[in-house]
Amino acid sequence: MPTETKRLAPLQDRYAGQHILLTGATGLLAKSVLEKILRDLPSVEKVHLLVRPRRSVDAAERIEWEIVRSPMFDRLRNEWQNNFHSTLSSKIVPVSGDLARRHFGLDDAAYEKLAGEVTMIINCGATCSFREQFDRALQINALGARRILKFAQDAGNVPLVHVSTAYVYETAYEVSPERVIPDGHTLRSLQDGEAARFSLDEEIDHMLARCAALRGAAFLERPDDSAGEDGQAVPVTEEERDRWRQNRANRATIEYGTEISREHGWRDAYQFTKSLAEQMLVRDRGSVPLSIVRPSIIEGTLAEPAPGWFDRIRMFHPIAVEYGRGNVHEFTGYEHTKIDLVPCDLVTKLVLAAAPPADPSHFEVYQIASARRNPVTLGEMSTFVREAFKRDGADLAPPTWKDRRFKWIPPRVFERKGGRARRRLELLGNLYSWLGLKRRARRAAVRLRGLRRLAEFADVYRFYVERGPEFETNNSRALLEALAPPDRDRFSWDIDAVDWRDYFLHAWVPGLMTVAGDRRSGAQVKGADAVSAAGQTTERTSDERRQISA
Repeated sequence: MPTETKRLAPLQDRYAGQHILLTGATGLLAKSVLEKILRDLPSVEKVHLLVRPRRSVDAAERIEWEIVRSPMFDRLRNEWQNNFHSTLSSKIVPVSGDLARRHFGLDDAAYEKLAGEVTMIINCGATCSFREQFDRALQINALGARRILKFAQDAGNVPLVHVSTAYVYETAYEVSPERVIPDGHTLRSLQDGEAARFSLDEEIDHMLARCAALRGAAFLERPDDSAGEDGQAVPVTEEERDRWRQNRANRATIEYGTEISREHGWRDAYQFTKSLAEQMLVRDRGSVPLSIVRPSIIEGTLAEPAPGWFDRIRMFHPIAVEYGRGNVHEFTGYEHTKIDLVPCDLVTKLVLAAAPPADPSHFEVYQIASARRNPVTLGEMSTFVREAFKRDGADLAPPTWKDRRFKWIPPRVFERKGGRARRRLELLGNLYSWLGLKRRARRAAVRLRGLRRLAEFADVYRFYVERGPEFETNNSRALLEALAPPDRDRFSWDIDAVDWRDYFLHAWVPGLMTVAGDRRSGAQVKGADAVSAAGQTTERTSDERRQISA
């Protein structure tokens, strides 16, 4: 039930003098939040960016290379010109830390110093892969949220905005509500009308222990001397064998995460671990003012700071990219299925407006979604994408692109076609090997690997292309209507105002083809089935889709 019935104070006043801890700083949403703060909320005193160091690259270097140099900040670069770097230095404070570690990996003195400075937290940190190593997903998404809450309490019960996902509740009701799953329940127990008996802490401990056992078992295995799978080299050196065991261990935890998530009613480990985080935050928040923001599928920007800004390939992007390259003309799904998209800059505005007041009783859930109020279907999306390539093909697509209607194929039909293609390639590969045609055998193996990855890709996203879920947005609409007059233009996230055709033609497709590589540079994959080409793109972009943004 909406609580924002009174007119809010201007955001400039609400954020005046704030020291904000922003997590997930190298990810899509947090970059957008940071840019919006710097551009439209100059009254903010400091933004402390929690960034995980990588090997020899510390937090400050990652901020410079992955954030400051991002095209997201080109508008500020142009507006501030010679003052760009000095202004950033005066506003941004790098914090080298990791959500997966106690006290973020900081020593006690550094942790206490940070807690003494921060007055507000915006938690965008997460691993967003649907097939993440499950122990890692638990540590970052679920336990990471609990560590953030503990920090908020240690900082003096400062307000906390936690970014979740609209899909935490989606499979339990026809319309997903703006509330958190009751303590002790899973989606399965809610659907089946069972009593509350899911113990958060015990279950998380059990799942982590199971992951550890799977890793231990994998490291006891030894690769045999048979031919490498899908044309990959057989492990020979000890280093290669260790890498083989590590891959087996990671794979085992990924499969376990999918299995246990579906057992409890969620589709994947991302939905499951984000729901666990919400339940812990609500149960343990004490006097911390809390807002949970739940976006549906975050896509490239609508307008700010520029139309069509992406940071990497994710979700349906590989299919659209390969369609633009002339390699793919069909995928699993139904034309009439609503696909719930929200431009990143609209989510950013809601995140900033959702900052709780300094009221220990404040708790609210805000969902931002389009399918119920301003829907777009898979068929409309593919039509708009095709129109963009037809209209601006000289700029967007390679010279080899030819106009062809994109088809959405029912999942069972798509599975049968993919199965037949995989069997043909297996037979061809065996035949080439028997004839001693090693080069052709390797090509067949590469295509077969792409098809198998595509089958995984289709399974992961099947949930999103078969259903047209809808989400309540009453709370976020009430919050939107309560904005102060000065904020109604600069901070509106009105999804009803989005013209999807215009968005796809002038923002989504141009932005996607830019981030996928130089426009017109895509080479057509000769001799490959459409599904094989898409599978190869899926494989190439798997690391990007994993987006560990903490």
